[in-house]
Amino acid sequence: MVQALLIIGIGLVAAALVALATRSKKPVARVSSTGVSGQPRRHHYRFAHAVLRDLALHEPDATWHSVTGTGVGDFLIGAWLAASDGLAAHERVSPTGLRVTINDKIGGGWRAAVIHMPTPENPTEAHMIALLHRDPSTVRYFVLERGFPQPNGQPRAYWAEWRPDMRVRGGDVAEISEDGFLLEVTAELVSAAA
Repeated sequence: MVQALLIIGIGLVAAALVALATRSKKPVARVSSTGVSGQPRRHHYRFAHAVLRDLALHEPDATWHSVTGTGVGDFLIGAWLAASDGLAAHERVSPTGLRVTINDKIGGGWRAAVIHMPTPENPTEAHMIALLHRDPSTVRYFVLERGFPQPNGQPRAYWAEWRPDMRVRGGDVAEISEDGFLLEVTAELVSAAA
């Protein structure tokens, strides 16, 4: 009974945060020096840069347990659907590819839940999200974003961290993979601790 009430309470908090997150977050169209332009798909962008971010930063422990627990699939699909709230049918993106892996090799007492996103198509859409958790109130939220292609046409991605009051853009990653992403995130954690 207590567990059911806790789940309902978390659900109500999540619904309120989702409503707040989806109200005003509009991605910005950008044009690169190579002439490539693209606006992120709103559904994809909202999930990584508003809905899940706000849940993680405002309810860190509940979000961590939702992302790493047995109901992770339902939680992710629920958040994915919430990110589509108010969007026209043609703006909605399939959740194909949405999945989580857990990585305990970060060090410093950190654990990472890496959320793999549907394939990004435009700049600022996320390849992955790394939710780092150390204790019930300490969560850090990183994204691996698709960037504009390099001048030679090769794909490019960079990491960024969302904090409660700002987004910090990090550097390019050498390899667009979970390992490449976590290597950069770990370097950021080490430099922050120094």
